[in-house]
Amino acid sequence: MFACVAIVTATSAYAESACTSGSGDCSAAAGGSSTGSSVNSAYSANRDWTSGTVLNAGQPQGAQSSNQYAYLNQGALPALPEPTCEQYLAPQPYLPAAQLLNNGQNNGQAAQSATQQLSTGQSTGRQSSSISPVPATAQQTYLQSNARPLPPITDFQRYLCKTTNEYLPVYGAKVFAQQRLLAPLPAGSVSLDYVLGVGDTFALRIWGQLDADLLLMVDRSGNVFIPKVGNVQVVGVPFGELKVRLNQAISKVFRNFELAVTMGELKAVSVFVVGQVQQPGSYTLPALSTVMTALTAAGGPSLQGSMRHIEIKRAGKTVRDVDLYDLLLRGDKSQDLLLQAGDVVHVGTVGPQVAIHGGVNVPSVYELRGKESLRELLDWAGGLSLSGLDGKASIERIADQKTRKVDAIELKKADSFALHGGDVVQVYKLADQVENMVLLKGNVSQPLRMPWWEGMHISDLITSRQQLVDPQFWQSRQRPFRQNSAMSLAQTSAQNGREKIGARNTETVRQELRTEQIEINWDYATIERTDADFRTHLVSFDLAKALAKDARQDLVLQPGDVIHIFSKSDIQVPGAKQTRFVRLEGEVRTPGIYEVQRGETLCQLIARIGGLTEDAYLYGAEFNRESVKESQRDAMDKLADELEQGAQQFASAQAQNAVSEKDVQAAQLTAGQQSSWANKLRNAEVSGRIVLGLGPDARELNALPDVSLEDGDRFFVPGKSATINVVGSVFNKNASYLYRNGAKVDDYVALAGGPTRTADKGSVYVIRADGSVISEQQYTFRSVGGARVLPGDTIIVPEKLDRTTFVKNLMDWTQILANFGTGAAAIKVLGQ
Repeated sequence: MFACVAIVTATSAYAESACTSGSGDCSAAAGGSSTGSSVNSAYSANRDWTSGTVLNAGQPQGAQSSNQYAYLNQGALPALPEPTCEQYLAPQPYLPAAQLLNNGQNNGQAAQSATQQLSTGQSTGRQSSSISPVPATAQQTYLQSNARPLPPITDFQRYLCKTTNEYLPVYGAKVFAQQRLLAPLPAGSVSLDYVLGVGDTFALRIWGQLDADLLLMVDRSGNVFIPKVGNVQVVGVPFGELKVRLNQAISKVFRNFELAVTMGELKAVSVFVVGQVQQPGSYTLPALSTVMTALTAAGGPSLQGSMRHIEIKRAGKTVRDVDLYDLLLRGDKSQDLLLQAGDVVHVGTVGPQVAIHGGVNVPSVYELRGKESLRELLDWAGGLSLSGLDGKASIERIADQKTRKVDAIELKKADSFALHGGDVVQVYKLADQVENMVLLKGNVSQPLRMPWWEGMHISDLITSRQQLVDPQFWQSRQRPFRQNSAMSLAQTSAQNGREKIGARNTETVRQELRTEQIEINWDYATIERTDADFRTHLVSFDLAKALAKDARQDLVLQPGDVIHIFSKSDIQVPGAKQTRFVRLEGEVRTPGIYEVQRGETLCQLIARIGGLTEDAYLYGAEFNRESVKESQRDAMDKLADELEQGAQQFASAQAQNAVSEKDVQAAQLTAGQQSSWANKLRNAEVSGRIVLGLGPDARELNALPDVSLEDGDRFFVPGKSATINVVGSVFNKNASYLYRNGAKVDDYVALAGGPTRTADKGSVYVIRADGSVISEQQYTFRSVGGARVLPGDTIIVPEKLDRTTFVKNLMDWTQILANFGTGAAAIKVLGQ
């Protein structure tokens, strides 16, 4: 069973409670005392490490182990992201989480509830009159994402945010931002100069003339009792001299013996931490605690507290004035005094502060103690960063507490420049511009930077065409196996009539060819050039001629020029210079992907690769084009939007005219069905098919229309089909039947069981094998049911819809499906 242990952070706004297990109530984490005294609740809580429970706050109970007052070097709160000036300067104020927690909340609630209160404007338990709902701000966003509010800042930091737009932390504050949990301190781990006091215990082992193993505690009189020897005064004796003191006392009674001393439990030290600290009060600390231990327990100096003027008072006298910069900047721990019982740690008010930002390693707000110089401030900030400009710096200074002025100083004079409170030092950064350089980028094997020299030409920068070959070209060629290439061609050619699979593999293979052949635009490249006024100009040139050192195209370069190389896909080139890939499948002599020339027609290409096979069913050929597919998709989406809008209008009109609740529900149900149909229409696939308008008896290539081929075209010639498909609202749905010469539409509908009760008999239509559609609207004096069926046709019997609704006002089924070239598979989906 684990217990909840309180964690205290550097500021009251950071206070929150943490549980290491989900049982029991958590200890209070907000500031204040839990015992009525000024003892901090988190650090005065005594933890029994053997049972895992938290004991009453205050002094140790009896002879309990003082190990419970040590600190654990883990288990701290997770690090916070650096705040931003935008968050601090947000226009809407907000209450800190600690205040929200105190507005009627139960002790120990997590900071997440404070996040909710900021958005709702109220606290748990009772309404707070000072809280009102406010829109989300950058501060609230920070709180919600980090489960704790922004740490407070000083007026000086806020001013820096406004003037520099940089959040500059107070140097050293992060040391106290995350506290440690109390944890056991190993017995015997004391230094030789540790002074024994009341409550300390140590183990004494004696052997020789006298054998004894004793565990001794220093009593209130400062003595320990050794059997047969008596009381021995040890209080105030350094641990390094304890063995000698005990040896002297025992030697008065015994001879010929040896002894060893090991420290055991140590006394707890009660000290006061007062002044400008986060949580002033009385703290019970381990005996080996130092000034830093006490400051850490109290959360460190507050915003108004000094890092450089911390007095240690003992018996009414100041015994040490500690400057934390010695420890923080130089690692000098010599001033970190070992505390004794009754010591007072007093943190004075912060001294004059200065800020430094820009090209330094540790931009922060620093505190002055004496007459420090700019050189010392630069040293505190870690010196110039890699981007720092070693030249001049600007100093913003308050003049006579009336105005602010800006001066410039050369950094070489930093030793003699004295700092004043309120100074803001900006160290300039190097410009991003790289002098004496030209850059090659774009469709190249790798971006290239080269030094510029007088008379340098483009051909001096691009010395080989290999520099312009994209690495993907070689990677794709060196792969041991390329999937979806020749093998997919053979597979899809064998899949007679499988339109979706063929179309998908067409795009896959075409994209792989594109990857392997990233074509460079040899006719056009540019030089990006910046003039003295920092205006950008583009100078174009013929890349191929420049590499051939044509005097008019191989231009002279200037410092800072950037040469951009493009591919043919980056900028669309004229049709004559485009590469076109067309896929031929099915009943052609040599199926494959072919490169075609400008103006080459479908008939010419098929003739070039050997023509058609004897089994080719040219009437059922499918010709797909990418540009047509895109326009069909756009038109289909537009129609679906119109249908959905019509469904909403229909539902609204029906609801207004309804006379009962059932009428309203019926209208909503109808509108839902219509919206569902619109969604199916939106999700239906389009093929990009172009109806070629061939006759059923077409056999020769010259029957094909004289259409020029485009990149991405696909032409599939099936074998002659022996089946007829019937789909839609018939009793035997989605069935296929053998073709019978002379059979009509009604014959095949009868074979499928005839129309169902919900079928729209007046809207039956047929999708021909060539992609064209015939419907009732095309037959004035007779029905489409009497039309002769051809091999490969698909008969559609649609569901009956309310023809008084929006569908009638848009277009009939035949127009929708014919105009968008929707295949039978898609129509099947729409009909379900």
